[in-house]
Amino acid sequence: MKNQHEKYLSAFYRQKKTDYPEKLCRHLVDRFNLQSNMKLLDVGSGNEEYINEFSKIGLNAWGIDIMPHENNRVKVCDLNKDAIPFPEKHFDVVFTKSCLEHLKPVEHPLSEMKRVLKKNGIVIVMVPDWTSCMKWYYDGYDHVSPMTRRGLRDLMRYVGFQNVKCEYFYQLPFVWKRKYLEFIPKVISIIPDRFKWKDEDNHRILVRFSKEKMLLAWGLK
Repeated sequence: MKNQHEKYLSAFYRQKKTDYPEKLCRHLVDRFNLQSNMKLLDVGSGNEEYINEFSKIGLNAWGIDIMPHENNRVKVCDLNKDAIPFPEKHFDVVFTKSCLEHLKPVEHPLSEMKRVLKKNGIVIVMVPDWTSCMKWYYDGYDHVSPMTRRGLRDLMRYVGFQNVKCEYFYQLPFVWKRKYLEFIPKVISIIPDRFKWKDEDNHRILVRFSKEKMLLAWGLK
């Protein structure tokens, strides 16, 4: 019999593994000048692909997840109601991707992320952009907190983060350091929606993520 975590992974991680997590982690490390001696918390560790990649790069990476993991660096935490099981001012970086949209209210998890950050520590938040994903947003049946660029920015300011920035983010590595290439996904986004998927479970990466953008936000404690 599958345990609860294995059932969750088999239901929500049907796509074949790619090198996207490695590329994203390296991009964020470069962009935000993260150092190998920094202590990082991955909020919503899922199948552990991001905590593993940050660890490979050299960060001291830990995680929390609503499901129990065999990895003793991933602690169980239901951020709908629980405190993050780490002390105050413990981490240099808190990272979360595709997690906050599953939580409600989101003030509590963001406040907890701020609590466990050291002074001048950075939080990096990635969530689906409601304005470009609204037609497919509830394909994730447990999505409960849609967010826009302005809304996420103002929420992070309300919780108390400083110097908050929030931008649209294509999950297409070829545009990350070459912004002038963003015309490509903008053009591709015009293609009819039916071309996003090869079959019931497998998407066409370029088409899907030209249409569905993320929000990338960050701020300091």
